[in-house]
Amino acid sequence: MPILQWLTRDNDVKASQAVPYRLLEEVPSLGYGDKTTGNMLIQGDNLEALKSLLPFHAGRIKCIYIDPPYNTKSAFEHYDDSLEHSQWLAMMWPRLELLRELLSEDGSIWVSIDDNEAHYLKVIMDEVFGRKAFIATNVWQKRYSRENREAIGDVHEYIMLYAKNPEKIANRVYANKMGNGNETSGDGWKYHGRGLIQLTGRWSYDHCGSGIKQNLIDNPEFTHTIMKKMLEIELSKLNELWLEEYRVIENVLAGINRNDSPLRIVPQFKANKDAMLKHMQDLFRGSRIREATLQGMINQYSDFGAMWRDDNSVDAAIVLMNSAETFWRYFEDNIEALLTWQVPNTFTIEFHGKALAHHSLGQRASALMLFVLSQRDNDVVIIDQPEDDLDNQTIYDDVIKLIRTLKPETQFIFATHNANIPVLGDAEQVIACQYLDERISTVSGSIDCVEIQKSIVGIMEGGAEAFERRKQVYEAWKPKNY
Repeated sequence: MPILQWLTRDNDVKASQAVPYRLLEEVPSLGYGDKTTGNMLIQGDNLEALKSLLPFHAGRIKCIYIDPPYNTKSAFEHYDDSLEHSQWLAMMWPRLELLRELLSEDGSIWVSIDDNEAHYLKVIMDEVFGRKAFIATNVWQKRYSRENREAIGDVHEYIMLYAKNPEKIANRVYANKMGNGNETSGDGWKYHGRGLIQLTGRWSYDHCGSGIKQNLIDNPEFTHTIMKKMLEIELSKLNELWLEEYRVIENVLAGINRNDSPLRIVPQFKANKDAMLKHMQDLFRGSRIREATLQGMINQYSDFGAMWRDDNSVDAAIVLMNSAETFWRYFEDNIEALLTWQVPNTFTIEFHGKALAHHSLGQRASALMLFVLSQRDNDVVIIDQPEDDLDNQTIYDDVIKLIRTLKPETQFIFATHNANIPVLGDAEQVIACQYLDERISTVSGSIDCVEIQKSIVGIMEGGAEAFERRKQVYEAWKPKNY
């Protein structure tokens, strides 16, 4: 799907996340009617107003109508209608995102606009709400008098309609020229201007009823309910960031964990329960709550945010131990250090399908060598006496096979007295060294050189067995004559 690019887009698409939550304060002297109706008139920045409604109305609004600045390059007293296109997009994007979060599953949003920004608006609404959420662009004629100022008159405006789930919308829009006022027919239709509109059988944006005028102000005295709703939203965003980080790690490990390698690194999201217990013990020091009690809590939850959200179950688990009051006192005293603490992921190195910790020292050394070799980060690899930690079976089954695979791309230099490495690895060049009477003598050549073969058998451990095995391998490769 095409997207629109502008200078500040990268920051603008994240702007709604940075908007602070603010508390709505009622102004009783300006209110009227029954407060339980839920009707509100809010005075303040509309971006902050939308954010303040999220904790209470997210996913509950069935119909939204907005009339944003058309950006006509005109001067108005209460708002700027002369923005550069990128500024207008920066203003619209975060508001559309918050409006999307307010829509119910069967909700729809109607946006008035004219030719100045209609096409820009269509593209960003496709991206914010999804192209499949688009229902229609409704055209209405705003003037019937003759236009004498221009060759082609500007007499139409538009209302763009999107729905969260188009299949759940039964609303119909017609552009019939019926009536000039706000006449109502007997079947529930509302004649508005020159367009006929039906919204689930009635005109839903006609009378706002009783209103309560409220001001948006900073207020540190959040009630417990409001604070919890806001924290839940922020904790969800924080968890998404942790998960995004984990997925990046997974992708990196996918490149390391080759299908043909016996070595794998297996990650687990938020799995380090030992670290989680230690963090809680440090913060609960002096509470006299037993370690077994804290461990029981930690085993049930992925992080402290999940524990905090499920407070009723936590109470039920610790009430029999008379620890509930103490538990929550310490929890709330350290709430920031708990809720924002990231439970570490765990990374288990597996060798042949079993955790490396359960292998012998020689097998662990093999795994380390295989890991280094498999990364293919170097053109030249120098390894000094690997047999000190490796057994012959491991060298043959894993190390030699990997070396033969990597030889076309990598040069290997081994200092070794294990014959399997040069013989079964098909070394191109072997230098046999001998120290006698304070002198070092050397013989060099390929692995097929007779003198080199004699040196390997005479000097290196398991030389004869290595050549016998090599012979068996090459015999197996020869074509059979039937």
